[in-house]
Amino acid sequence: MKKILLLISAMFVTVSLFGQGLVNVTPDVRTSGMADAYTAMYGKGFSIYTNSASAALSDDDFAISASYSSWQPEMTDNNNFALGAFYKLSDRYTVSLGFRGQMMKTGVFVGDKSTNLSVDASFGMHIIEGFAAAINLHFFYDMLMTGTQGIGGGADIDLMYSRKYFNVALSARNLGVMSYPSGTSMLPMDIRLGYSGDYEVVDDILDITPAVDVNYLLNSSTVTAGIGAEFEFIDMISLRGGYRFSADNSWWPSYATVGIGVEFFDFAIDAAYYIGTGVTDVLTNSFKVGLSYKF
Repeated sequence: MKKILLLISAMFVTVSLFGQGLVNVTPDVRTSGMADAYTAMYGKGFSIYTNSASAALSDDDFAISASYSSWQPEMTDNNNFALGAFYKLSDRYTVSLGFRGQMMKTGVFVGDKSTNLSVDASFGMHIIEGFAAAINLHFFYDMLMTGTQGIGGGADIDLMYSRKYFNVALSARNLGVMSYPSGTSMLPMDIRLGYSGDYEVVDDILDITPAVDVNYLLNSSTVTAGIGAEFEFIDMISLRGGYRFSADNSWWPSYATVGIGVEFFDFAIDAAYYIGTGVTDVLTNSFKVGLSYKF
């Protein structure tokens, strides 16, 4: 009976989390290990899914990232994959492209799967010293287990201000709609406010990156907040952790995360693991792995 109740809860949370596909779950593995506190973080090739303005402010001219995640493996067995990249056209202008896919179990029987895809593009601009803005455009395609198809579009607006030791950022995300034969629905829109720091504690040995993230989900009037940190040793090995609290666990569960990363010769390998702590504990044993390259 307990497993059945958990399964029902998982289905409800799955629909809430993914809404129209992939829009609320970032594929960036680094920030996933920090409780998804990504709004003011540089996501390398996945900056289009964290904050595209960070790519315009970065020292890198190009970055590409790929990731795979197993989401709610014990309950709904969702498999997600993503690829993203950005390129600086000049010191001021940046373009980004991304692709996300998801196979999501939406029923209680074997084979009850839906497929969700998105193709994404972004244009960013370094406006003045330390400040950048970007707009992201998304095209969504859903194939539900019933055979019903849906298409939609959305946009994000990302802002970031960066100084030597910290970043602050504001994003309005998922501004758009999905259209199905049964009707049209709004994307799960949210407003995000974030902070991140970059502090060298011991020269060339230890750097600490704290991050704080607060977002308001307009469709459900729910507030969530995440706090995380990354400890980087000798510019090569990173240990991460964080916790995200949700004011409404029936819509978005509270959870903790841990992560690890290794970087060498501009390549990075990252992993993150989720620990559910909310009333509907459906995220435990979810994990993400990723590979990135930059120059």
